[in-house]
Amino acid sequence: MGEIRGNQPENGRMKYNTSTRRLAGFEYNSSGTIIITYSFPNGIQNESHPNPGKPYYGTNREAFLPDNSDGRHVLKLLEKAFQLRQIFTVGQFRTTGYDNVVTWK
Repeated sequence: MGEIRGNQPENGRMKYNTSTRRLAGFEYNSSGTIIITYSFPNGIQNESHPNPGKPYYGTNREAFLPDNSDGRHVLKLLEKAFQLRQIFTVGQFRTTGYDNVVTWK
């Protein structure tokens, strides 16, 4: 079958670190929190985006997982999805209505 690649901008970065502070609901079954930081600078849309050749606005986003076996498993899945460019896309930001922005897919 092969891997399915998305149209997430290629210039994005995914980093993560941990904190000893525990997420609500995971106070007793985690050693803290995994903090994922996604960063996308501004760029130019390619042929897989809504307006090829036009600029798009980048973004910075954070996501949080419990630092336990389930959270670490989900982190590995998110890393793979990010490598396959499946988590974000360029389009309309639904909260503000702005177009040509990096947004969750």
